[in-house]
Amino acid sequence: MNGGRLIALLSVLDACALLKFGTVGRTQLVKIVYLVETLRPVYASWTRAYDFVKYRYGPYSERIGHDLDLLLMHGLVTATSFERTGRRVRARYEITRIGSESIRVQDRTEVTIVRSLAVDVVWCLQGLGIETAREICDLVYCEPSFAAELARMGTEPGSPDQAPRLRSSFDPTHESFQLQSVLAEFGRRQSAEHWSRPRDLTRAYFVALGRTGARKHAASREAE
Repeated sequence: MNGGRLIALLSVLDACALLKFGTVGRTQLVKIVYLVETLRPVYASWTRAYDFVKYRYGPYSERIGHDLDLLLMHGLVTATSFERTGRRVRARYEITRIGSESIRVQDRTEVTIVRSLAVDVVWCLQGLGIETAREICDLVYCEPSFAAELARMGTEPGSPDQAPRLRSSFDPTHESFQLQSVLAEFGRRQSAEHWSRPRDLTRAYFVALGRTGARKHAASREAE
């Protein structure tokens, strides 16, 4: 059992419950966890809990499904709906009272950081009206490391091609781990008081991704 992975999953589900985000589908959960993992450097957290492959509907981690099953088995998470069709699983999840208590009583620095990061990511998504699986996927498609890999592969979102794994250990040359310096520079160009918190930078980053997506959509329509 990998404690770091389970902490990340429980933190996201606890944030969804805390902020009344509602139950979360598997696709939503995987994409939110991906955004949390991507933004770790902004919160001075340098080790990722999950590896992802760039799959047909965005970044994907098979391990998240396995860990969800483990959390379900131990009563830390519950499935409010569940349907299996062949190999495809459609389900919605929420953290249980025991699950919330298990994550909130931990006072280790890394756990506190991940919990704060998860709350900020969910809060920013909710505040920007980005809540459905489709909306979150659209945002993820504009994330630099994912968008760069799509361009390198010459593929579009939704294609079945897979790209190399994102490494879980700290790699300062990886696009995602350059976020801290990029967003720090972005913050320096704004009001120091307004951009003093990681949450502010996280929200600004999502707004920038959303604008990128809107520009791509407009350009695509003009080309038709």
